[in-house]
Amino acid sequence: MQPTTYLLPTTATAGYAIPDKKPRRHMKTAAMAAAGLCLGAVLLSGAAHVAPKVLNLVSSHPAPQVNVCETSHILTYDQLHSCVKSLPYNATEKAELVEFYRRALPLYVFESISKEAQAFGPYETPAVDLQSELNAIEVTDYDNDADMQTAFFSLINKLNDAHTTHAKPYPYYSYYALQPISLLSMERHNRQVIQLRTVDSAEAETYRTLYPSTPVDFDVAGWDVLSIDGVPAIDALSSFADGVGFLKDAGGRFNLAVSGYKTGRGWFVFRSMGTFDVPTQRRVTYELQHPTTRATKTVSYDWLALNMVTKGDDQSKHNKQYDTLFEKLKDHFISHELFETPPAVEYIASVGENAAVLKLNAFSGSDDDATFEDVFAANVTSALAQFTASKKEKLIVDVTGNGGGSICLGYATLRYLFPNLDFNGPHEAKGPHQDGVYRARRTELSETIATILATMQVEDPTSTAFLAPTQFYSPSSQRQFRDATWMTNGESTVLGEMSQGVYRGCADTYVKYSAPGVSFSIAPENLVVVSQGFCGSTCAVFTSYIQAYNLGQTVALGGYLHTPQQPFGFPGGQVGRVSAFTELGNAISGATELGIDLSAVVPQPPTSGRFNDFGYTFLSISPWKSDSIDTLPLEYTFVPATHSIMYPSDPLDNDATYAKVLQVASSAQP
Repeated sequence: MQPTTYLLPTTATAGYAIPDKKPRRHMKTAAMAAAGLCLGAVLLSGAAHVAPKVLNLVSSHPAPQVNVCETSHILTYDQLHSCVKSLPYNATEKAELVEFYRRALPLYVFESISKEAQAFGPYETPAVDLQSELNAIEVTDYDNDADMQTAFFSLINKLNDAHTTHAKPYPYYSYYALQPISLLSMERHNRQVIQLRTVDSAEAETYRTLYPSTPVDFDVAGWDVLSIDGVPAIDALSSFADGVGFLKDAGGRFNLAVSGYKTGRGWFVFRSMGTFDVPTQRRVTYELQHPTTRATKTVSYDWLALNMVTKGDDQSKHNKQYDTLFEKLKDHFISHELFETPPAVEYIASVGENAAVLKLNAFSGSDDDATFEDVFAANVTSALAQFTASKKEKLIVDVTGNGGGSICLGYATLRYLFPNLDFNGPHEAKGPHQDGVYRARRTELSETIATILATMQVEDPTSTAFLAPTQFYSPSSQRQFRDATWMTNGESTVLGEMSQGVYRGCADTYVKYSAPGVSFSIAPENLVVVSQGFCGSTCAVFTSYIQAYNLGQTVALGGYLHTPQQPFGFPGGQVGRVSAFTELGNAISGATELGIDLSAVVPQPPTSGRFNDFGYTFLSISPWKSDSIDTLPLEYTFVPATHSIMYPSDPLDNDATYAKVLQVASSAQP
């Protein structure tokens, strides 16, 4: 494979972004850091904190006592445990946080439906009564702040909705527990096998430096893992994956546990303390078997830890050595897209004899990149023009690890990729966005804010504040709303009391592409969309649309052998920020001339300053071609890929993966 190198540079951000008309700040940075996906990210944090006083227990040389939680990038298991568990439990903060969530969660579009288990393909979603479980947290005292954070995170995480997470504050997101090995899942002789990769030299050096007296065996590359801590390997990883959250498809969660956000470090061996608790045991034991000689052996590795946020106070020899090791580790992790992210658009001009690959890694850029959408569209247009000129027949669209971004950019890309959506040629402002039906939760707070903002637009027609009516259109009439009836004249649905069905306009994004059909078109049998299940938000809308309208085939990688898997996850609809309700609700209550007091229902963050927002699914989206009020939303609809296959070898071997994708896609038509 030879990727082209002359696309315009784009600055993609790891993970998912708010699926809105314009990319704007969202919890993607928070979630990626919390999930161990982007090592350099700094999460939402409030006031500064006094770090736990943990002494330097590593150096054997006389040195001033220092706080390793603040100064050392490399930590032992004991130091990690001490750093994470040292902040004291604050009962007042917990009570305020419980009340914050009591008021915020009614805005969550899936709060009611999540109370009952739902069939989801070969699986079942867990029943999560958010308010009842908040009551349990309210009456529980915790040993330390970390345990309290885990309680809140675990509650929200049970939803398996990557749009909706409790963001642990500083310092948790800066710590990572690491096993010095990597796992992969593959098929061999019609069996699913867990295998160890080659151990990276930087990880081996770090481990030996941190634990110089501990015997260690790193001669494990290519060995099959039979068991982990005495439990069959797949069972152990499946059990861990059940607690990963983020995705409702268990196959996708298994991929995150084994291979991670892209195809690099799985979360079983690389755990962010922003998502997981400190491992309960300091050591993990693996029973191995060589696939050729059938020899067996047992290896064990202590956890080591990384601290991404440190001060430069400790200039001791050993700490400088740790800084050097840390830089080596970063270079290694970059190869797994854990520290630096790839461009949003990449094009591989030749795969096999007659195919090419268009990689869409993100639909959003950095918050300050005003040109992102223009450059994204130009790069897609350029790549597809090259594809047309090359006379290639098959196009693979790889959306592995694409966490979403601008929803209108996703729709605009669909419109350009498939000019046959409008056989008579493109209509101004007309496109696939008009097929989407979204709904918001109807509450006292949302109705009041929508009504006030509709009144404000009479005086200031240019106002586009959150919940303002003119940003929404009716799917039935395709007319713009001019008053609050989109919210106040709502509907009783399977999700409870909701707004009317709506969609948002995308005309300003459509014009970033040239006219569809001028340079590129492709038959459905020649287009294949591939991912490992972590294709979310805008990416999920993009991929599910292609599948629903038979515009191409989809291939889901990894997961469980002989088990259908979704090619996408967490379509949600649109993510929101509770802070938008807080700001507007407080402003309305403070405007005495309005005579409206919302103080009893507006979510207020804790006074500690450590929590300043909560991201959640604000709008649901209905399945394509089915917007009945009695139909489960797309988030709760299992849509299996056309083909669900195991990785043929190492997930980082793109040649083998794409060859397998083309092979299975040629065996059937969409």
